[in-house]
Amino acid sequence: MSKKDFFYLIGICLLQVIVLTGQCLGLNVILFMIPLLAFLCFYLKENDLISHKKGFLLMIPIVILSCSYFIYDNVMKYFNVLAIPFITLIMLTEVIHPIHNLEDLLQETIYSIFMPIEYFTKHVKNTIEVIKELLPKNNKNLKVLKSILIVIPVVLIVLILLSSADLVFASIFKDIVKIFENISYEDIIVRIILFFCLFLYLGSLLYYIKTKKMEVPTNSKGIKLEEFTMKLLLTILNGIYIIFNGIQIFSLGFHKLPENITYAQYARTGFFQLMLISFINIAIILISKNTKESKYIKGMNLFMVLLTFLIIISSFYRMVLYEQVYGYTLLRVGVFLILFQEVILLIPTILYILKKDFPVFKYYLMLPIIAYSIVNMFSIEKIITNRNIALYNQKQKIDIEYLKNDNSDNIKELVEFYNRVEEEEIKNSLKYYLESFHGEIDNIFEYNISKDRANKIIKEELE
Repeated sequence: MSKKDFFYLIGICLLQVIVLTGQCLGLNVILFMIPLLAFLCFYLKENDLISHKKGFLLMIPIVILSCSYFIYDNVMKYFNVLAIPFITLIMLTEVIHPIHNLEDLLQETIYSIFMPIEYFTKHVKNTIEVIKELLPKNNKNLKVLKSILIVIPVVLIVLILLSSADLVFASIFKDIVKIFENISYEDIIVRIILFFCLFLYLGSLLYYIKTKKMEVPTNSKGIKLEEFTMKLLLTILNGIYIIFNGIQIFSLGFHKLPENITYAQYARTGFFQLMLISFINIAIILISKNTKESKYIKGMNLFMVLLTFLIIISSFYRMVLYEQVYGYTLLRVGVFLILFQEVILLIPTILYILKKDFPVFKYYLMLPIIAYSIVNMFSIEKIITNRNIALYNQKQKIDIEYLKNDNSDNIKELVEFYNRVEEEEIKNSLKYYLESFHGEIDNIFEYNISKDRANKIIKEELE
């Protein structure tokens, strides 16, 4: 690590301690991520590690996810805590050593999470060498620096102790003592620990990518089955799916259900299983491409894609029936989004069946990231609240406790609902929630547009 890299790394770690530690996530996320991404780009360029510039396109979703902390205040913020660093590691992998296999790319990304641990010792030794180079060469100056570092803390401790022992003495140094009385030493200790944790891990990660250049074997052939086994598997599964889809069309399409089963009850069971089946089918199609190619297998794969599409439609329709009775929840919205994503992923799957060298893994990687980034540009909490209130207007039933989730995005809708709802129990519940809502912004680093707007709306309502 060069001196320049050392100072940049120190700056990033200090930035984390100042803007993120002990703060609610808001504007501070983008204030931290932009300098971090700039530093990573600088480091990669300085060390000649860039071999695929298109990998930097992944910075777009990273910035979008970071900005969502500034704009919205909904449940996505918890998922993004994991999504942002994971996509950042994928970006590093793609920029340094592009991998043309999804299995190897995920393997290398996971490597980049844990492998830096092996480089902690080397990073520490390298840091010590850099510090030695930065220290004054003159022994006299070095002794003066050491003396200052020893004297200052001792003098401060003595002043605090003497001030607490004598009120007259304390009055003389009251301003100095007052500064230290307002300091939370627990907070200082936490910040110091987090500073060194990030310095140690991030520095080791940089050492790892520079030393190993994220090179992993890229000759993975994946799971391979015999041609007869694959033909038999595809034939049997497609036969089962034909029967299953026939039952679905008859039951749901022609409203033919047993008398003791309602559509809500029928819809309530099955959509998670059907969603999983869709993923399994896609996996089987990918595995079949590793076997000896034949027109029969290709035809069966295309037919399975069609049947998988019908299964997804069935699962989607079940969710619609269920939602019409019970309304939206985050989980139900998530199922809708995943089903939609499955439909999108069937397109590159078809192209991969028709053309073996089609880079399907790139689309399997990029399409979910793009979809996830787009979802973060909308307020899911607001959508859920609006839909459930609309359902209440029809059926006079609503799970108001679910909507009181301590997020700010749906405050405007809840206030409007509070003003027009007549049911006393719901009105009192909302009134108590709005009066006790905590959306305060303590400093500029925590600033969030949604929280600020919610605070103003509640303040106006309560006045």
